[in-house]
Amino acid sequence: MRNELIQFVGQIPPVTRCICLIMVLICLVQRLSILPRYFTDFQWSLYGVAFKLQIWRLFTCFLILPPNDAMKACFDLYTVYTRSLHLELVHFNRSIDYLFYICFNFALILVLAEICHIEYGIFTNAFIGSMLYTWTLDNSNVKVMFYGLFPILGKYLSLVHLFMSFLFDDTRGYTRFSITVIGFCAGYVYSCLDTRTYGPLYGYLRGKGPEYGVRGSGRFRAPTWFARLILGLGRLVGLSRRKLPVTAGATASTRVSGASHGRAGGRGAKTTFVGKGHRLGTKAD
Repeated sequence: MRNELIQFVGQIPPVTRCICLIMVLICLVQRLSILPRYFTDFQWSLYGVAFKLQIWRLFTCFLILPPNDAMKACFDLYTVYTRSLHLELVHFNRSIDYLFYICFNFALILVLAEICHIEYGIFTNAFIGSMLYTWTLDNSNVKVMFYGLFPILGKYLSLVHLFMSFLFDDTRGYTRFSITVIGFCAGYVYSCLDTRTYGPLYGYLRGKGPEYGVRGSGRFRAPTWFARLILGLGRLVGLSRRKLPVTAGATASTRVSGASHGRAGGRGAKTTFVGKGHRLGTKAD
C-alpha cells in the first residue's frame, strides 16, 4: 500500500505534485495548530510583505485550503489537481512553462487586488479561477461533471463556478467572489499575451469567430532568465546533480527507457542461453 502511494505521487508531474503537497501540508499545519493561521495568509500589502521579508506569503496565500470545512477542502484540492494536471501535461507540456504561468498569474492577481483595494488574506479562489479559465480554452466542448452533481459543457464551467462563488459568498462586500473574478481576469490576460490577441470576449463582441483568442497559443512562455533562475534555485536545494525533466512527462518516459535498457543488458547484467529454436524431442541437424 505504501509503495503504491509513493508510486502514484511520483507519477504526478513535478509542479502539480508540489502544489498539491504544499496545500495538504498547509491544511494539516493549520488544522493541528502547529502555526497560527495568519502565518500563511497575505497580510498588510505588497510593500508590507516585502518590507517585513515575509516573501513566502506571496505564494502560500494561493494554496490555503479551509481547515474547518472538509467538504470544500476536498473539492478545492480535487479541482486544483485535475485542472493543474491537464495544464502541465497537455496545455503547456513543459513544466517550466507551466511554472512561469503560475508565477505570472500570482503576481498579476496580487497587483489587481492592490489596485482594487481588496483586503483579504486568502487567494485560493483566484488561483482556481485562473486555472479554470485556461482549462476551458482546451475543453470548451467537453462534457464534465460539476462537483459530481450535474453534467455541463466545459465552456460553461467558468460561468457556473462564478455563479456558485457569488451564491455562497458569506464575506462582507462579496470579497471572495471579487477575488474569484480577479483570478479569471488574470487567466484572460495571460491568454491574450499567449495568443497575441484581445481574447475570446473581444472576438465574440466583434464577431471574429469562435477560434479567435483560443487557437494559436504558445507565444508567451517561460523566458530564458526564468529557466536559469529556477535552475539556480534547484542547485541551492541540492538538485544540481539530477536531470530536471524538460517536459512534464519526461520523468516517466526516462524511467521506462532506463528500465528497458537495464533489462536489455549491461556490464552487470546476467545473460541466459535462449536456445536454437528446436522443439523438444526432435533431432538436430
